[in-house]
Amino acid sequence: MKKHLLIGMAFGIGGSAFAQGTTSPMGVTPQKKHPKVATQAVLYKDGHGLGGPTDSFESMAQAINPKKPVPQNRAFTKTTIGTTEYQLQTNASICNRIVKNADGTISATWTFAQVTTWSDRGTGYNYFDGLSWGASPTVRLENVRTGFTNVGVLGIGGTGGEFVVSHEAPTTGTGLGTHITSRPVKGVGTWSDATIGASDTWPRLSVGGA
Repeated sequence: MKKHLLIGMAFGIGGSAFAQGTTSPMGVTPQKKHPKVATQAVLYKDGHGLGGPTDSFESMAQAINPKKPVPQNRAFTKTTIGTTEYQLQTNASICNRIVKNADGTISATWTFAQVTTWSDRGTGYNYFDGLSWGASPTVRLENVRTGFTNVGVLGIGGTGGEFVVSHEAPTTGTGLGTHITSRPVKGVGTWSDATIGASDTWPRLSVGGA
């Protein structure tokens, strides 16, 4: 076994030496190709992570490509728009939870619950009117127990009504179907509830077009 291994290594080294020593038909020795490297880091810390402001991705980006200007550390402001006791937010795949409209308003949702038995599970919802967020919700949006919510705003640039689509489910057992909560104007008005699809569960929502 050892002999075979040594013989294989000898052939490998010899082949490598032969390849490096060869020249092109014009008598020019080929140059080694260097691997490509990233030219810009795409992640930036807010200055409050591990290591503080000096431990940033900007320094890495500058080292990779010192000629390319790199943005300075960005400042972030934390705003609490709601709370929940329910930890399983997405159920294996991401839902559309936040919509920023062309006028600067924002519709935001999450899987909501305030009791650990999850009997009050539903959609947590809050709205940013361009100046401030609404009060943190204390009850779910729907009139029945739901989960794994999605939100969409109709109209080009988000000028129409809001649709919240979620998984309707009893306190125990399997799901009943897809639940839709909607209102004709985003940010204001009364929500209407409807259940569609007797066996459709864990939906995902996408909104587009006029």
